[in-house]
Amino acid sequence: MLKRYNGNPILDPILSNSWESVMVFNCAAIHEGGKTHLLYRARGVDGHVSRFGYASTKDGFHIDERLSNPVFLGDPINDLECHGCEDPRLTRIGDRIYMCYTAYGMVPGITRHEGSIQVGMSSISVDDFLNHKWNWEKRWYPFPRVDDKNACLFPEKINGKFVMYHRIYPHIWISYSDDLKNWGPQK
Repeated sequence: MLKRYNGNPILDPILSNSWESVMVFNCAAIHEGGKTHLLYRARGVDGHVSRFGYASTKDGFHIDERLSNPVFLGDPINDLECHGCEDPRLTRIGDRIYMCYTAYGMVPGITRHEGSIQVGMSSISVDDFLNHKWNWEKRWYPFPRVDDKNACLFPEKINGKFVMYHRIYPHIWISYSDDLKNWGPQK
């Protein structure tokens, strides 16, 4: 039987870090090198802008390491994610770790008051990730201009294709790709 850990939450906001001083939540987790690495969504005193912080744990209950600066931020000059990034999901495929996330921004070409969410993706080499060299690949958006979020990749191909689950409200969709950049068909 599962039992809730009495020490929850294992991550709390850090008041002295303005970027994560209000709330931390919605972690992505990946197990590499004998520990679990977490990318967590954080919000601070600057309003509703979210970015991702890093922490790790060897036992799943106690944080062994936590960085004082964000490791991934929304691009403030990119309309698609000028209001931040949310809901990270990590998947290792070969020697790279792929991240799906929700890009929160504006509808391109519309006033900066018309909100938009869509799936964003990036990747990083496993070595850079483990060594905290945050050399994320150029971001891409597999379903442009689609109100979409909560994407996750399968770690292995199925019938020769990469597979992603994602949510176009109110349904969960499945999509296929040969190259992780171009997606379709979708069901």
